Amino acid sequence: MANPRVYLDIMIDGEEAGRMTMELNVGLFPRTAENFRALCTDEKGTGKSGRPLWFKGSRFFLVKPGCWCCGGDIVENDGSCGESIYGEDFRSEGFNDFTGAGDLAMGYVDGVHSSQLFITFAKIRSLKRRYAVFGECRGRVGCAQTNRGGGGSRWSSEEGGSDF
Repeated sequence: MANPRVYLDIMIDGEEAGRMTMELNVGLFPRTAENFRALCTDEKGTGKSGRPLWFKGSRFFLVKPGCWCCGGDIVENDGSCGESIYGEDFRSEGFNDFTGAGDLAMGYVDGVHSSQLFITFAKIRSLKRRYAVFGECRGRVGCAQTNRGGGGSRWSSEEGGSDF
């Protein structure tokens, strides 16, 4: 089975900044990759929070230029929570290392993941073995790297997904 690809159209302050295509490694962490893919395609309806289970309208709530960005809080849109397609959250399938710019990982708190994610702009040694890196960006990683951060984003999928 081929690894699915999804893409992220980045907007900063209402202006299109570019597209990042991400390849998801379904063989490494299958539930994690499926959670991310489904959150890009708007196929799971509404979650326990009463909010849609997709990334539409979510934003990068934290950007550290030259290092990484965090986004994907589909509940509060501020980094305080998130929700997975499996319920509020799901147990981590394991951990591995960030290898360089463009690594895609799910956020991790108390042994579980939700919808929050990390995208790296460089190899981040301080995060070693603390996250499930399950994909990588295949293109414009730099378009998300900005001091302005938090301007919003649009996510969609090559499989027919969402747009925001």
